[in-house]
Amino acid sequence: MTREEKIKAQTIVCGKCGCDAEQTKRHIHLFVDESWQVHPSKRFQAWWQEHPEFKVSLEDGKGISAMTAQNAKHIWQEYLEAKEIGLA
Repeated sequence: MTREEKIKAQTIVCGKCGCDAEQTKRHIHLFVDESWQVHPSKRFQAWWQEHPEFKVSLEDGKGISAMTAQNAKHIWQEYLEAKEIGLA
């Protein structure tokens, strides 16, 4: 994606999530400049809540959020693989 495409995509996502202008500006910066997504998809969230690491994190009292998980490269890769074979 080009920078402009990323800005447009994040603007759309923030609009759907109800972010105000200031939040949207910050979220665009995070997504475009820091490669950090603050709005995990519902599909990812559902997959993450069934993931063993999520369940262990709850037991440990840490509760790793879907946003943090989506931005962890190894978890994101697992999700993409699971999606590819129809498990997510």
